[in-house]
Amino acid sequence: MAALDPHRPASGGAPSAFRRTLAATGLLALAALVAMAVVMTSGLARADALLERLRSSQDQLAQVTRIQSDVNRMRADVATGRPGVAARVVDVEKALDAYRRSVAQEILGPEERSQTHAGEIADAGALARMFTTLREPFLAGTAPPEVAESAFEALTDRVVVRERAEAGAASLAMSDLRRTITVLAVAIPTFIALLGAAGAWLMYAANRDLEHQVGARTSEIEAGRAALAEVDANRRLFFARIGHELRTPATVIRGEAEVVLRDPAADVERLRASLGIVAANSQVLQRRLEDMLALARAEDGRIAIRREPVDLAEVAHRAAALAEPYVRANGLQLVTDVDSVATSRLDGDASWLQQAILALVDNAAKFADPGEPIRLTLSHQATAARITVADSGPGVEPCDLANIFDPWRQTAAGRARGGSGLGLSVARWVVEQHGGDIRAQSSPGRGLTVVIDLPLLAEVAARP
Repeated sequence: MAALDPHRPASGGAPSAFRRTLAATGLLALAALVAMAVVMTSGLARADALLERLRSSQDQLAQVTRIQSDVNRMRADVATGRPGVAARVVDVEKALDAYRRSVAQEILGPEERSQTHAGEIADAGALARMFTTLREPFLAGTAPPEVAESAFEALTDRVVVRERAEAGAASLAMSDLRRTITVLAVAIPTFIALLGAAGAWLMYAANRDLEHQVGARTSEIEAGRAALAEVDANRRLFFARIGHELRTPATVIRGEAEVVLRDPAADVERLRASLGIVAANSQVLQRRLEDMLALARAEDGRIAIRREPVDLAEVAHRAAALAEPYVRANGLQLVTDVDSVATSRLDGDASWLQQAILALVDNAAKFADPGEPIRLTLSHQATAARITVADSGPGVEPCDLANIFDPWRQTAAGRARGGSGLGLSVARWVVEQHGGDIRAQSSPGRGLTVVIDLPLLAEVAARP
């Protein structure tokens, strides 16, 4: 890719004109933002004043309405001779005083204050004075003069009408302000968005060729990086699994050798049996080393599974024989129940299937309670062979059960008892390579059971 010259004109236009246009677009957008901020600030201040005006008008309307109601009740109480007039007189005086203070403290604009506020203050004082002419007759239990009552009622009616008008005017002003702010809130961002779109188009027009080249090259790099990452991930995971698998036969070989060496009275038969176990596990180690060499030659980082007819009963017996010394070394017993009557032949890799069974037994040996057996079972289903490995350990919590086959996933109990968290992952990988299914069943405190179903060859599955 050629080096970029900062003084070279952008694709299709002069650089100075492009910069001037872009700068003007930015200034217009900034001015629009400032205008929007000013409009919103003044609009919020105006809305706050209108809300206060509306609240004040509603409070005053409620106070005057309450005064009217109390005076009407006093008139009815005097006419019927009911008690309680004195208390109502006190309530009306308090309401009149509250109304007068509310009118005096009301926040209005200069024009509104000059036109209406003086009249409201005068009416508030007139209401208080008029009520003094009604107060004494009410307290004496007689009806006030009709003229005084009529004048008080007319004034309160006029005040009610005015307060309602003020509340309506405030509500109307709020609606107008809301519409104005809404229009501006839509118009200004739209204008800014149009400016942004224009600037983006200018930048796109100036840089589209460079973006195309960079995008194409980036796609090539990303594709190569993804392919390398997949190969590397496959290799790393497989080598981790291989390392885990090598641990089991190596442990058996060492354990068997140490047991025989500590027994000076071991006879020939005992030595031959121990050497047989060492030789069998050495074969497993050799096969895994061959797989590692094959993996090193594989371009995609994957190991190939061999495909040939396999007698699963023979594989289970061989796996049990290899696992028995290791289980015994942990103070446990391996109980094997292999259905040898029904032929369980399938198309697969005997070495990997054996390793999957060993991984399950190895996992069970870590958790089984001392004195309780580990059970390895092979049964013949309608179209599949079923392998079951069960222990009597602490089991697995339901929340962890679905994840125990994930690589490097261990429960708290598994971490406490050692291991790498790959044994069950190896078993699942082997089963999936053979088109089978693996699952776990457990209840806390009642052990773990792992079940493998493997498809049989067609001629075997067709037998009654």
